[in-house]
Amino acid sequence: MVRRSPSAVVLVVVPLVVLALAAGVAWAVTGPGQQVLGRADVRGPLASALAVAPADTTVLGFTDWDRIRDSGVADPATRDLATRSALSDIGEAVPQALGWSTDDVRWEAFVQDLGAGVLVVAPGDALSWSEVEDGLREAGFDQDGDGWSATPQVLTENGLGDQFTAVRLVRSAGVLVAATAPEAADQVVRTATGRDASLATVRQAADTAQALTGTDTVLLQAGSLGCDAAAVPDTDRAAADAAQAREGRLQAYSFAGRSLTDRGGSGASAQTATFAMTFDDVSTAREQAPIRERLATGPFIGRTGQVEDELRDPSATVDQATVALSFDRSADGTVLMLGTGALLFAAC
Repeated sequence: MVRRSPSAVVLVVVPLVVLALAAGVAWAVTGPGQQVLGRADVRGPLASALAVAPADTTVLGFTDWDRIRDSGVADPATRDLATRSALSDIGEAVPQALGWSTDDVRWEAFVQDLGAGVLVVAPGDALSWSEVEDGLREAGFDQDGDGWSATPQVLTENGLGDQFTAVRLVRSAGVLVAATAPEAADQVVRTATGRDASLATVRQAADTAQALTGTDTVLLQAGSLGCDAAAVPDTDRAAADAAQAREGRLQAYSFAGRSLTDRGGSGASAQTATFAMTFDDVSTAREQAPIRERLATGPFIGRTGQVEDELRDPSATVDQATVALSFDRSADGTVLMLGTGALLFAAC
């Protein structure tokens, strides 16, 4: 059932969508960028990730390692919790070469635009900047102030790949930035220090992210990227058209995201999957919410079986121009956080 508030401005408060000020989440911005924060960031981790991502970011992958550790999950990768983690993709090279791992990290984000991808890491309280610097130095990186660089030979010998070609330590924002090119790293530094506008200043992105706050892992996609990723293949287009003829036509959104929250353990409700879509206006969101909720049951068009085999008990909420659909699911189900694969209820 779609839930709305009785007021003209639609606000929904549900356990999976944390909007309360008590959660310490702040999306306000100052000047061209945003407030610059250090280790004692009073905002939530996802809000902090948006605050360091440039405004033209098209894809943001986010992993909250603090939350994942708190869930007691032994192997996050087997539960789709590390899918968006660049550190996990690099594997043992980071702890072996640099002396720290995801166990020492609060959160990480991988920020992409049409030209490059940049890794942003928020070290935990137990990992000091001097330890980070020592690791870079011992691995063979060259230092220039808060900037570090490594030759292709050093990166190859350490197994780090080209993602650590240019490293920046942004102490004022409490993050390490690693990129394949200095220009990409420096753009994120300018954003993190408030000199350039961040993704938090893009209303559709901030609204979509707000619907996914307080979750373990998040994928945000701008414009048509989310539509394309969830699209039903041409071979199943007739079935998708028939479903929309029955339930209502899908409209395009301007920003989309998905997230997972893990409760630990096993069973059909071990995780919650949430899909958020922000439309151009409130009226379209109100129209689309019940349509998409109806399309979230029955045959899993573009896949096999029923939607309920993977995603159960859909619940739709509307917050102004943002629609969020939440489901229960088992932890060993289909990988969702790659961001690809037919999902008619999240398509356009």
